[in-house]
Order: sequence, then structure tokens, then C-alpha cells
Amino acid sequence: MIARPPILHTARLRLLPCDASVARAAEAGGADAVEQLLRVHVHPSWPSADLRETLLAYADAVEIDASMLGWGLWLVLDARGRSLVGDVGFKGPPGDDGAIEIGYGIVPPYRRKGLATEAVRGLLGWAWAQPGVSRIVARCYAVNEASIGVLTKVGFELQGGEAGILDWQLDAPAS
Repeated sequence: MIARPPILHTARLRLLPCDASVARAAEAGGADAVEQLLRVHVHPSWPSADLRETLLAYADAVEIDASMLGWGLWLVLDARGRSLVGDVGFKGPPGDDGAIEIGYGIVPPYRRKGLATEAVRGLLGWAWAQPGVSRIVARCYAVNEASIGVLTKVGFELQGGEAGILDWQLDAPAS
């Protein structure tokens, strides 16, 4: 039997691996459907358009292979578990090169409070404990100062980029 990833706790947040039923509800009914399913407040701007486009494929992947849970979407809740404040996650398990790609988003009323940085740090801790992960990459728009700030604060290094997209990398901590 495959172990379900734990709920991760940080000082102000709970990170909950998103299962297929929540992903399907979010895609079909948006914030209202997730609010009813999880019994937490969900801002109407969640999920973002980009995230919504990936939810069905993610749900299918988790249903086909339960070990995918953890390698996709995690819901970011406040510490009391009353409000969904955003999402963080990976675009799949590590490849042969040991790399995984991280992404994140915080809903507008909760931005500029350090929550994205805290969520990313929390998920990085989980990722480094998983076998096969040797580096984490990220991409963001060159004009997205908030995202650049998050990546810089958690230790990512700029690798370059093109067409207004910046590429970042964080190598596994020395053991």
C-alpha cells in the first residue's frame, strides 16, 4: 500500500496534498465546490485559470497511480484550517536527472504577507526527504517581482531565461 503524504505544518500554514476528488471539484465548480467539500473558506479567485487547466489531468494521474499524490498540487490553508489561501506543488515526480519543478500561487487578499515563501519552504522540506530528488527548478515571469522575491528568499539561483521567463534552480542541501 502506498503511504499518503502527510499534512505539513508551518508556523502559519497547513499544506494538504490535494486528492483527485478535490481537484475535480475545483475544476468543475471552482471555489464554491471546494468550499463545500472541504468546509473551508475559499476565495472566489481560486483556482487560477492556469491551475484550472491542469486539474483534470492531475486528478486522472492520481487516480491511475496513487503514488502521484504529493508530486502535484498541495492546498495551502491557514494554520487553523479555516481558509484556503493558495496552492503550491510540483509538476510531477523527479525525472531521471533528479529534478522536480515547483509552482505556487496565493489568492489576492493573502499576498505580500510571506505566505508563499512559507509554503514553498514547507514543501521543500518534504521534497528533500523523498528519494530521487537532487534539485528543484522553477520558472517565473521576469516582471513578477513577488515570485522572484519568493525564489530568492528560499535560496533558488537564477539560471537564465528567455522571452521574459526566468529559470531558477535549487540544489539539494549537502548531507
